[in-house]
Amino acid sequence: TTGEHNGGIAVDASGNVFTAGTPWYQTGNTIYYTGFVVRKYSPTGALTWSKTFDNSGGGASSLATDAGGNVYVAGNFTGILDFNPDAKKTSYVTGGPNANGYVLKLTAAGSFGWVAPFITRSSQVPPSVSPADLALDAAGNIIVGGTYNGQVDFNPSASVDTRLPNFATFTSDGFVARLSPTGSLQWATPLGCAPVRSLAVDVSGAVYATGTFYEPFVPGFGLPTVTSQGGTDVFVTRLTTTGAVDWAVTFGGTGSDYANGIAVDAAGDLYLAGYYSSATVDFDPGPVGTHSLSNPKGSNMFLLRLMQS
Repeated sequence: TTGEHNGGIAVDASGNVFTAGTPWYQTGNTIYYTGFVVRKYSPTGALTWSKTFDNSGGGASSLATDAGGNVYVAGNFTGILDFNPDAKKTSYVTGGPNANGYVLKLTAAGSFGWVAPFITRSSQVPPSVSPADLALDAAGNIIVGGTYNGQVDFNPSASVDTRLPNFATFTSDGFVARLSPTGSLQWATPLGCAPVRSLAVDVSGAVYATGTFYEPFVPGFGLPTVTSQGGTDVFVTRLTTTGAVDWAVTFGGTGSDYANGIAVDAAGDLYLAGYYSSATVDFDPGPVGTHSLSNPKGSNMFLLRLMQS
């Protein structure tokens, strides 16, 4: 059995469509991942180009395009991977133990631009990093967020090692990092015990991250630690253009509640999508107001709009 997991889709200003996918095959009860494929389609759906990056255990999780039609892909890889799709050129990156992260830039023609790796380092806790989402701001900076365990060097520079602290005991920590348009690290911020699932950037360059936490959420920057209601709860946080956590809000019940997507409009209002299985969830994160939804059975989807005061 073979297949391909979707790793994201984006459309450029000319109507071209970009996709990223992770091919896989199954032998017995085991599924093996074999790298990732990036494709560009014309506005009429014709395939313009396809670039394959072979890697046992690697894959793509998100992609985005800029005003020039360049495409940016985020995901993870193991071992050694050639990130240059040109058959006559190579751009090898050697990863550390377990899963390493990357952000890859390809030009509108599918040529190699640059790669920014996040390399795992040896530690007592098996290290890993998994970018989950990627977004661009108006200045062309690339914001990436996801999860990490153990020691990870978030600085793509070979001469600088930038690691984030570890908070989680049973789950994973979250991170948000910003890269320059040329792929250099500008900042990396930990979100203790709060894996990031989705990102959005507003017109001012502020970053919004959402995801789910089970262990006490440690947003840092003088903000209080938050304990879940007994199951998995949802968090939403805003980071400034310098990577500081400006505020964080949470909601959830005693069951399993998840956020899968976030968007922000021109007025700064936030929109979240996810699902909840708790019997009752108060979706108003304010300490006074309530907006509770009940769940008679199973899991239910939610759409939530939050207004910033």
